[in-house]
Amino acid sequence: MILVLIIAATISPAAYFTLGHGGYSSYTFSGYLTIAEQTEYLFWGYEHYREESFRQNLFSTGLGRTLFNKVFFRTTLLGYENNLENFGLVVATRAYYGYNPWYTLGYFYTIYTQNLATGPKTYWITHLVPEFHYSFQRIKYSPHVSFGLGYTKNLESNYLLSKATLGLNILKSLLVEFSGFYGKVYHFIDDQKIIVCNRADIQKAKFNITLKYALFSKISLVGAITRDIFSSYNINYATLGISYQSNK
Repeated sequence: MILVLIIAATISPAAYFTLGHGGYSSYTFSGYLTIAEQTEYLFWGYEHYREESFRQNLFSTGLGRTLFNKVFFRTTLLGYENNLENFGLVVATRAYYGYNPWYTLGYFYTIYTQNLATGPKTYWITHLVPEFHYSFQRIKYSPHVSFGLGYTKNLESNYLLSKATLGLNILKSLLVEFSGFYGKVYHFIDDQKIIVCNRADIQKAKFNITLKYALFSKISLVGAITRDIFSSYNINYATLGISYQSNK
C-alpha cells in the first residue's frame, strides 16, 4: 500500500531556517517530507531549536485518509524533548469536510512533563479548534480565508482565542498569506504548520506574514515574519525556506 502511494503520489520535501529574537537570540532548523495522493497522506518532520544554552528537538509524523464520502481524517503525533528534562507528546486529530474543505475540526491532546525545582509535574492539556474555510476563485487575487476558535483546557484553567487567515495570489507565482490569533492559550499548537509552543507562559496573540514564491515549476521559496506576544514579553521570528513538489 505504501509503495503504491509513493509511486502515484505527490512527494513534497521542505527545509526551513528561522532566527528569533526576544531579549535573547534563537535559531531553528526544520525539515519535512509529505507524500500525498487524492485519498491518502503520509508526513514526517524534524525540528531542532536552540536558545542560548537551551535546546529542544521536535519529531512529528502524520497519517491521513478519506473515511467516507467527503470526510477526510488526519492524525499527527508530535513528540519533543529538551535539555531541561522536559518531555511532551501531542496527539492531534483533524477532520476535514469537502474536497475543497469548507470546515475542519481539530482535537489535540497533550501530555507534558516539566522538571521543576520541586520535582516533575505533568500537565494534561486539551485543545479544540473548529475552523471554517472559503475560497473565491473568481475574484481578483483568488483570496482564500479561514476563521475559527480555539479552546484550551488544562488542570487549572480554561482559555479561548479567535484565529483567522487571509491568503492572496498577488501574482501567478506569488502567494501572500496573513494569519494570526488573539486571545489566550497555554501550549499553542498548530498541527497544519507543525508548531508547538511549550513555553510555561500564557500566549496572548500571534501575527504572521508568509510569502511563497514559485521560483520554478516545482520549487518554491518561502519567507515569513512572525511575532509571538506573551503576557510580559514578545518574540520576533524571521524564516526562510525552500520546498519542492513533484507531479506539479
